[in-house]
Amino acid sequence: FFMALYFGGNLELDRFLVLLLCMLPVLFYFIGWFLRVSKNHSAADYKSSLRMNIIMAVCMNTAFIILLILR
Repeated sequence: FFMALYFGGNLELDRFLVLLLCMLPVLFYFIGWFLRVSKNHSAADYKSSLRMNIIMAVCMNTAFIILLILR
C-alpha cells in the first residue's frame, strides 16, 4: 500500500507496475504452497521455503534490472 502511494505520488506508476508484475510468480507460488500446507502439514518443509526464496530473489533481481534498463 505504501509503495503504491509513493510511486503514485511521484507519478512513477510504470515502475510500480514492473515491480508488481515481477512479484506475480512469487504470489502464485505462495498461494499454491499455502493451499498444499493447509491440506497436508508435512508440505511445510525447508525445501519449499527455500524454493520460494529463490523465486523471490530471481523475480526481484529481474525487476531491478528492468527498472535500470528503463531508466
